[in-house]
Amino acid sequence: MHELREEVGDEHWRIGLWVALAVDGSRASTPRAKSNEQAFSAKNYGKGKKAKSRKQWKDKQKRSEKLSAPVKPQVWLTLIWHVGLKMSWTCKTGPSTSSARHHLMELLKTEQFQENTLFCGDAGFVGYEFWNAILMNDHHFLMRVGANVRLLTDLGYVRQRDGIVCVWPNEAARRNQPPLVLRLIRIQNERGMMSLVTSVLSERKLSNAKVAQLYSMR
Repeated sequence: MHELREEVGDEHWRIGLWVALAVDGSRASTPRAKSNEQAFSAKNYGKGKKAKSRKQWKDKQKRSEKLSAPVKPQVWLTLIWHVGLKMSWTCKTGPSTSSARHHLMELLKTEQFQENTLFCGDAGFVGYEFWNAILMNDHHFLMRVGANVRLLTDLGYVRQRDGIVCVWPNEAARRNQPPLVLRLIRIQNERGMMSLVTSVLSERKLSNAKVAQLYSMR
């Protein structure tokens, strides 16, 4: 199917240099069948380390209320789709406690992706290990970032220029792992200013205008 899409995709197959693949995750409830409960339910619902005991509740009336039913079994779907063709590329499912980032890291090991693949995602697809996994597989990424990402400048690791930032968490530094060198692009849209980072450092290969187009299409 991928080969056929490339044959008929024409100008939609690549956007500039890139095969742009968007990635996102969502949950969908399933019938409360025994097999679904076993496959998809959260195994320790209400019993995690952070769950509070009802005995510690100060409100006696609330302590005596009937417990709510556990959440219905839910399938977590991580979908990767071709931005230019607007068609599904591949997907992975798991229980409701799954992570789209972990799913993509697993797909990088089991699936084949085209040369110059560019993964596009929102602010949930961040993290040193996650981004490094994409780079180690010879792919690139374009991701929105927010306050949950610490971007560093003036590390002396690369030649400093406008827009170049590094991601280097303390844990990676302690393991003697190098910083990730990225390019920061700020784009104004109808919702305000949006910050994106990409592993493509060359503006000739991925211009700021193309970044805005790709993320909008994503």
